[in-house]
Amino acid sequence: MFLSAGSATSSLGHWALDWITLSLAITWTVAGLLLVLLGWLTLPRRHRRDTTGSRRASATARIVGGSLLAATATFVAAYTLLRGEGWATAGGRVVLPALTELGRLVVTLPIIAGFAWIGRGVVELGALVVDLGRIAGDWLVPQLRAIWAGRPYAIVNLTALAVVAAVGGFAGWLSTSSRWRVSGVFTYLGLDLVALGLIGFSILMIESSRGLLAAGLGVVLIGVEIFGLVLFLAYQFYTLEYIAGRDVEDRSDAGTIDPDWTPFVLVQVACFNEPPRIVEQTLAAVGRLRYPKDRYAVQLVDDSTDPALLDRLAELCASLGVAFQHRVARRGFKGGALNDALAAFERTPDLVAIVDSDYVVDPEFLRVAVAPFRDPGVGFVQTPQAYRNAVSGTFARWYALADAYFYQVIQPVRARVQSLIFCGTMGVLRVSALRSAGGWSEVCVTEDAELSLRMLSKGWRGVYLRRTLGWGLAPEEMSAVRSQHRRWAFGGLQMLRMNRESLDAPTLTARQRRDFRLGGVFWMDGLFISALTASLAAIVVASWFDISLPLQSTAAVAIVASAPLLLMLDGVFKIRIALRSSTPVRYRDIFGIMGFWFAIKINDLRAALRGWSGAKLAFVRTPKEPGVTPTRRHALRTAIASSKIETTVGLSLLGLSAITAYHWGVFTHSRVTLPQWFLLGWLAYYALVFLAAMLFDYFSQRAPRASTEPRDGPGRSAPAVDRAVGSAASDS
Repeated sequence: MFLSAGSATSSLGHWALDWITLSLAITWTVAGLLLVLLGWLTLPRRHRRDTTGSRRASATARIVGGSLLAATATFVAAYTLLRGEGWATAGGRVVLPALTELGRLVVTLPIIAGFAWIGRGVVELGALVVDLGRIAGDWLVPQLRAIWAGRPYAIVNLTALAVVAAVGGFAGWLSTSSRWRVSGVFTYLGLDLVALGLIGFSILMIESSRGLLAAGLGVVLIGVEIFGLVLFLAYQFYTLEYIAGRDVEDRSDAGTIDPDWTPFVLVQVACFNEPPRIVEQTLAAVGRLRYPKDRYAVQLVDDSTDPALLDRLAELCASLGVAFQHRVARRGFKGGALNDALAAFERTPDLVAIVDSDYVVDPEFLRVAVAPFRDPGVGFVQTPQAYRNAVSGTFARWYALADAYFYQVIQPVRARVQSLIFCGTMGVLRVSALRSAGGWSEVCVTEDAELSLRMLSKGWRGVYLRRTLGWGLAPEEMSAVRSQHRRWAFGGLQMLRMNRESLDAPTLTARQRRDFRLGGVFWMDGLFISALTASLAAIVVASWFDISLPLQSTAAVAIVASAPLLLMLDGVFKIRIALRSSTPVRYRDIFGIMGFWFAIKINDLRAALRGWSGAKLAFVRTPKEPGVTPTRRHALRTAIASSKIETTVGLSLLGLSAITAYHWGVFTHSRVTLPQWFLLGWLAYYALVFLAAMLFDYFSQRAPRASTEPRDGPGRSAPAVDRAVGSAASDS
């Protein structure tokens, strides 16, 4: 929305600034909603793999196209609002009519040019140029003069137009790394404009705040909101690319298996203090692989510290014909163990397959995963992780569903643009590529993801096979998940801090750098929840002392609430649209998955900050074996003790809500404004967000445990796995 040239005055007063901000915010929001609606109506409801040879537009074409699309949507929104009498009365016709005419010109000019081209033919190109020049002189020049008639407002109008075009161009640039359907482009660009409009509304809220403290709190809230909107747009980019993108290449079935091409593979089974019964299942499944017996060997890479366990594992390996490699000095944790085991093996293999000691692999694992290595540029192959104990009614199911979003949505998207992450199990590496990258890191606690970054920076490529070829054991308790996520989040930021040189390597594309850096940011999205909660608490406490607040109207509360609301909708969208396209998800699972994400965010944030700061973290094995179900009282005490920070903050927010409700007269039937009710509800909601850590910990201890025994024998099928979580990925 832009100011009317006819309403120009000698200076931009306070009221004019308000109307400028409001006009821009409304126009951008309406334009964005129009594009989102158009994109949503045409967006595929289920992911369709499309490998047709559609030509990819150049980066320049996408940037220019995005700019024109954003500007056109803004023109349409301005024209639509101009025709509304209610808006004309309330806004004093702040829309610039001449600019809507320019919008008509942008749409009409290509049509006129097209008809002229068809009518005259390619030969008379000069006459076409003359016609276009006459059109510009008779129509475009007067319109530009009308726009520039009120210079102060014209500067604002054209600056706002440049901002819109820049946002559209940026959205177009983001899509240069892959093919997007038009529906995805419309939807994502619309979300960008909606976010821009919400920021405009927030600026208006601050501008109208009274008092230094209120303005300061408003500035903090806007900063938090912008961070939340950036997270929302980043999440939506990956989700929409999965739904509306086109696969560059389909390797999911690896249909080019050549029985005569059998490179020698060393299967390394990594083990650290695992129960022998679980290790035996894994080794038995690996021994039944349908691959020539003389073309692969199995090596148990053991770092266990229990002497009794060592003797049992050694006997087990001897009976199965498995090489047993044990270290006394545990230098470098898992990465060091894999390096030492590979160096100690009697021959140099062509490929090395990594399998965690709790995985039951499909007999076709090697035949399928080895096939892509016929391409000499492929450095590693990764397959999805799935879990055989993720049955209905268990905590492991919610863990597996939350984990499935990464393997069924994020990994395929990143594989398209060669920013794939190697995940440390159920994957295969080319030994020459492994050595050219310097081997496994013995410093980074996420040695698998860190290795994939270094391999990609050396020019090697990764391949993602969507077929599920192995089933492990999901953690049965929240304490084990915290430990696991603590290592992942710590290592994610540690990897970025350690590999600044690799990230700047000329062999990496801009998209690869962006994906790895955003991967680190995602571990820190708990910062948004923490900052927003602190800001809301400060605003509520300030009201106790009758200090002016920046949220004194329902509109102001709604504006600030937009970012967390959009992030909540993003979670539902990711689960119901993206994840459900490959993994059947019931409606009640939405609350379980989103609650699980909330329960782990603060834990991830603390670990990520430590990883970025250069602190050290000891490697801790994630226990997978089911324990004894404790009593309710013991489970509650354990849950509170394991989530002290989240529980303290959650209970404090509940107490703060109760005190504020008393102060505002909720219990004495005093007049409570709608914004105050919103703030109270908001605080109570975030109290539940923090308490989710304790509630999920309690549920994980009391939930039933699934049997870890294979149903049909190790490696023959997806044993004891809920098809909604495990093997459904095979059919995606």
